[in-house]
Amino acid sequence: MRFSLTEKIGLPAADTLSLISDLERSLPKIDPDMLEVTKLTEGEIGVGTEWEERFTGPLRRVTVVRSRVEELRPSEFLRLHFETAGLKGEITFECVALSPDKTSLTLTMDASPTLFGWLAYPLSRRDVRMRETVRLRNFKRLAESGNL
Repeated sequence: MRFSLTEKIGLPAADTLSLISDLERSLPKIDPDMLEVTKLTEGEIGVGTEWEERFTGPLRRVTVVRSRVEELRPSEFLRLHFETAGLKGEITFECVALSPDKTSLTLTMDASPTLFGWLAYPLSRRDVRMRETVRLRNFKRLAESGNL
């Protein structure tokens, strides 16, 4: 499964990427099904930083996601590797400055089901795209209002 979503955010690129890369801070606010996000590594956010997310997924089951920063270029690009029991892959966030205070933020997900995941793949594929669409729209709204 591969898809991309883009939103124009009314913030500078550096602020946009800084907010989106702080999963422990942003995810609980932008995902209504998020139960908790725990940063598993010490220090500043950078290559190697890991998180564990727990959210209510399809069929109201708790889904656990492990994420790790694979690449980070301040103000420009964030690439995360993620894995659940049923899906693994990469998600990227690319920021392009449209003006000093406006950024185009593109989220791209490239994922495939694990051996276990093939059983639920049709349901999870739809759920993942819908979840990321909601997260991105909520991110835009909260970031621009200063509530993130």
